[in-house]
Formats: sequence, C-alpha cells, structure tokens
Amino acid sequence: MPSPPPEIWREDVRQTTRDLPQGHILIVSVVGTPGPDPSLEALADDFATCAAWAKEAGAHVIEANLSCPNVCSAEGTLYQDSTRSRAVAHRIRQAIGSTPLLLKVGTWDRVGAMREFLQAVSGFADGVTLVNCMNRPVINSQGHPVFGKDYPTAGVIGRTIHSPCVQAVQEARNCIDSDGLGLTLAAVGGVSTVTDIARFFDSGADAVLCGSSPVYLPSLATDARNLRADW
Repeated sequence: MPSPPPEIWREDVRQTTRDLPQGHILIVSVVGTPGPDPSLEALADDFATCAAWAKEAGAHVIEANLSCPNVCSAEGTLYQDSTRSRAVAHRIRQAIGSTPLLLKVGTWDRVGAMREFLQAVSGFADGVTLVNCMNRPVINSQGHPVFGKDYPTAGVIGRTIHSPCVQAVQEARNCIDSDGLGLTLAAVGGVSTVTDIARFFDSGADAVLCGSSPVYLPSLATDARNLRADW
C-alpha cells in the first residue's frame, strides 16, 4: 500500500482536521510496514507508531488496516490470525490511549474464525470495519492471473460484493450480540444507493462507510440523511 513519507501524510491529516466542518470527524486508516525484523513485535510497534502519529496529527478515530489482499507481505492477512490481531490491537491501544480504534478486516473462510477474532480483539478495539474487499482469483482469458504470478488472487471491490458484505455484517452482529462483546460495526462494501445503506443498517451496522461511490455519486450521503435523519 504505497504512501507518501510520514511528514507529508501527517501534515495532510493536520490540514484536513483544521478544514473539517463542525460536527464532522476524521477517521485515519493506518497500516504497519514489515521491516528487516520479521517479528510480530516489530510489526505491532510499526502499527502503533503510525497510529500515534495519526492521533497527534488530529485524527478523531484510528482505523488499523489488518486486511489487504493486494500485498504479498504478512500485514495483508493479519486479521486471519486472532492471536496476532489481538497483540497488534493491544499495542495500538497502548499508543493511542482512549482514542477510538477500528480494525479493518476481510472475510474468513473457516467456520468460527470470525467469532474467534471478535472475541480476541474485544477490549482493545472499539469496533470493526468490514468488509475490506473480498479475496478472489482474477484471471485473464487464458486462465492466467491478471496481475502476475505473485498475485493469483486479488481484492475485489464494488457493487458485486455488496450482498455478501451485508451477510458478513449480519454474522458479525450476531456474534457480538450473543457473546456480549463491546464492539461497534462499521459496514463497507459496494454501497452505491440509499437502499444499500439501508440494507447495512438493517443488518446491524452502527455506521456505513463508502469507498469509491462518492466520487461519482457525490450526493449519496446527503440523499441518505434527507431520507433518514437518524442516519
């Protein structure tokens, strides 16, 4: 996940925070970068450093991205390991104090893995953002990976993943409620209509986020609030 140097993005966060209209909040998404030290402790420390920088720059909420299928390194599937995810969440919590913390995740293939993750991070994270795309094979007409042999699968986003994202949010809500976990749910994935937003809220989301849709549907959020002021 390419990024400008820290001194640049930190100033971007400061400027954005200063320019926010009253009543708005800024969520800053951070990720750790694997370095020469391959240990979990080193990766957790890098997550925590980025999170602390974002908080210092003015972020109201920190989102730690534990899921990015489009990288080849360990941080891209961190959420699949509940023990490692808990360790990273704990370290971030130590770095940011009481600032709200979301963990951005994908989907799980193994039955029960979602519940294990949610139980593991509850108490350190304030909530979970899902779904950060879906990891699927993307091949060309000859049957070869479109993005090369290092990327036989890729993170798929957009309208096509909305329904399975709704299902994932519903499953997470059921787990959180049945286990009494102190986690909120921010839903994302394929939102392009007010109806899509409603489906997420009906499935148990506490908040709905949009990725690419506001670029070509700039009035989507306003349309949603005009329909339902409680959103």
